Amino acid sequence: MWKLFIFDLDNTLVHSDHLEKFRGRENLHDNSKEYKKTLLSALEDDLEILIDEESISNLQEEFPDAEFAVFTTAPRFYAKTILDFAYPNIKWTKIVGFEDVRQTKPDPQGIHDIMESVELDRTDGEYIAMIGDGEKDIKAAYQAGVWAVLFTNGWPRNWNPSHWAAKNQMPDLEAKDPKKLLEVLKNPEDHLWNLEAHINQEEDSPNTELDKIHKVWKFCNLEGSEGRCVVYVCGRIFTKYEIFDDRRYWHPLTEVIDNLKEQVEFPDEVVAATVVAIKEAFVQNNNNALILFTPRAPSVVVTCIPRKPGRPRRMEGFLDQLREAHSDKPLLKRANVSFAPDCFLFSAGVQSHHGDHLKLAARFKNVRDHLELTDSESIDGKHVILLDDVLTTGATIYFAQKLLMEAGALSVTSIAFAQAISP
Repeated sequence: MWKLFIFDLDNTLVHSDHLEKFRGRENLHDNSKEYKKTLLSALEDDLEILIDEESISNLQEEFPDAEFAVFTTAPRFYAKTILDFAYPNIKWTKIVGFEDVRQTKPDPQGIHDIMESVELDRTDGEYIAMIGDGEKDIKAAYQAGVWAVLFTNGWPRNWNPSHWAAKNQMPDLEAKDPKKLLEVLKNPEDHLWNLEAHINQEEDSPNTELDKIHKVWKFCNLEGSEGRCVVYVCGRIFTKYEIFDDRRYWHPLTEVIDNLKEQVEFPDEVVAATVVAIKEAFVQNNNNALILFTPRAPSVVVTCIPRKPGRPRRMEGFLDQLREAHSDKPLLKRANVSFAPDCFLFSAGVQSHHGDHLKLAARFKNVRDHLELTDSESIDGKHVILLDDVLTTGATIYFAQKLLMEAGALSVTSIAFAQAISP
């Protein structure tokens, strides 16, 4: 499958926080013997290799037709010195450093240059992986149209905002050590996000092994309505920005969601993945114990974000499909599950977030002023599962959750099919 692996250097291949003084702008084009001698001395004193040479060799043996390259924001001579020291027996096809590109990460130029050097073009993105530890690596991969692999072996125990930012980009694959990296690269489709895995593998029955979902916090800063909500996300779609054209070209879930905009019947794979996501998200959201240990079976209501006026009953129709799946096999064990597709409505005057090009604050205000809960009786004293198709700002889910809790819901578990990935 794989034709090219591109690795980030600092804190991906090697842990290098202590080498900061060697890779600044002032070191560009410094290829002197003195610079190299001082850098090598620092490497000999203290260098933690995060992906060891044996692991790189194992990858080369597993994928003998693949090329191996490095794309770093550091000077090329710095990178080559470290690579020669840490991987004396590894031949890298190409090393792209800071001075080799007009714009470095998250710009994808370095990835494109490496692709061109091995005679791959932009239609080959599904056979190429960018492996890095940070948000810029993930964004560069997305914009280059290749797989984004997050490698976290060099992360500290306590994450800072930059680590959360990388996670929230929802990379295709994630590995915490070299052994896991080989595992996910050998069978990437088994490690995709829940809905993407079901679609890619044409799994039209729930596969509980494909249960990878992402937990997202969305915040409202609208005066008088400040707060946050949690949403569990089953996959990603890439928005219609030109920089994502190469990734949209081969991303099945983006195509599925695009095709669903005017349809009212969802593919069986979407139903199957949602069944798995409900089981996983509901248990997570209710402290892993609600269904297993409560002496009395809880009551659970499944509802959805409503359509805008004049739009087809898409999510409402999806609940009918989900009800059929539930009749064949219960969504949740030891729970009384019911379906309420018409709990909400949007009042007249509501705007289309996308069609009317609403910004963040305007979207929250639009939902606050027009979303209504019409069926409070079916909510009071029950646990609610709230479904939506695409998560962008989170405005609709935020106010839907708020209305549900005000109506007496014991808990709200919000699930979106996909998070919109934007620049």
